[in-house]
Amino acid sequence: MRRLLLSIIGVAIVIFQTAEAQEGERQNFEVLFSGNGDINSYIYFDQSAKFLIDTELNASVETFRYKRLFLAVDLFEETAMGRKPVNDPSKTDMVFDPNKGHWSFGLTGRFEFPAHFLETQYHHDCFHGIDRFGYEPTPTNPAGRDSTKYWNALRFGFGSLGYLPKYRYHQPDPRNTGIYWANQLNYLLLASFFAPRGYSWQKYHGYDFTLNTNLHYLLLRFKRIGFDIESLNLWVVDYKHNVKRRHEMKFNFTIYGKRGALMTYIGWWPYDDQSIRNRDGKTVFGIHLGF
Repeated sequence: MRRLLLSIIGVAIVIFQTAEAQEGERQNFEVLFSGNGDINSYIYFDQSAKFLIDTELNASVETFRYKRLFLAVDLFEETAMGRKPVNDPSKTDMVFDPNKGHWSFGLTGRFEFPAHFLETQYHHDCFHGIDRFGYEPTPTNPAGRDSTKYWNALRFGFGSLGYLPKYRYHQPDPRNTGIYWANQLNYLLLASFFAPRGYSWQKYHGYDFTLNTNLHYLLLRFKRIGFDIESLNLWVVDYKHNVKRRHEMKFNFTIYGKRGALMTYIGWWPYDDQSIRNRDGKTVFGIHLGF
């Protein structure tokens, strides 16, 4: 009987130790499949055949986590829509004319620390005309023929943890019921190297290197309402080693929910001289859902 009791106690100890080890493994490794991202649509004040409404869908799905390392699958889709000209041969009453699409697929490995993150990405981007057959000038073919562009890029990013959508759009409840100065600054630095080289990997985009320097500044909070400013900056070194740049400002009125945020905003591109979807001087009104 004593031997049986000791055997039961020994088996219980082994089971408990195994459970503890498994719990430690679960804490270090998780299967997530958790998604975050943006849905963003904006209308131009100065409208034309190329610029009426643009819509962007941006999603990142975290698949696995091992300690501080997250593995994510990324998807981005952008549709550009212009205003159909009055003398359009189709003779329809429809004013909307989708003309360009931008798709991006990628894989991201990200290390998250208490206040910052470090990540590396490999992304494929492609740009296609919608119901168009090209014949537009390109950096490598000034006479024009094919409007399709694509690239493959190895990207390295560093930023503050609060810039990531899963934290940025899930703000805690305000610490008081009145208006207060939130004073939260978050940022992202993202360097892109266009590799491998060659026509099979790179086509017509004219980029050699890019650097994104983005800032998000949350100024004020009142209960679930916030007011924040974004500065989105793209620096381009083209294949001729010329430096091009694009600067965008956003002024956001934000409502924070339990599972995301809804924003209305005014967007403005004070300067843009790079070659892809140039919006120099444009101003828009937009609606943005972050989750």
